[in-house]
Amino acid sequence: MTNCGKLLEEHLDECEEISELELTIGEQVELVTEKYGDSAMEINSGNCELFAIGVIEAFGGYRLGAWECWADAMTDCSTQEGHTWSHCFIIFQGRYYDSECPEGVNAWRDLPFFVRNPIK
Repeated sequence: MTNCGKLLEEHLDECEEISELELTIGEQVELVTEKYGDSAMEINSGNCELFAIGVIEAFGGYRLGAWECWADAMTDCSTQEGHTWSHCFIIFQGRYYDSECPEGVNAWRDLPFFVRNPIK
């Protein structure tokens, strides 16, 4: 089992330690990615929701207007293969973030996950 397979409670405890630091969301994404011990691409291959929740919790983002979102909530994915839209990412101040994109992008389809797995 990789580090990404941790229980949510353990993950949030680690993220709580990170929340003591005053960092930008991009810095939080990088730090939580580093704490996982797996590559950003590995995190995005099955643990994206846990990651998104952890980052948001770490910087107090829920009260600041950040939230995690699944791609199927953004479009009608009923005709897509499950793995191409089954990805959770962070939305904060009009930008989209995940473990591979700490700098954020203006359009969720520009996240590396969707560049590799385009939704038609």
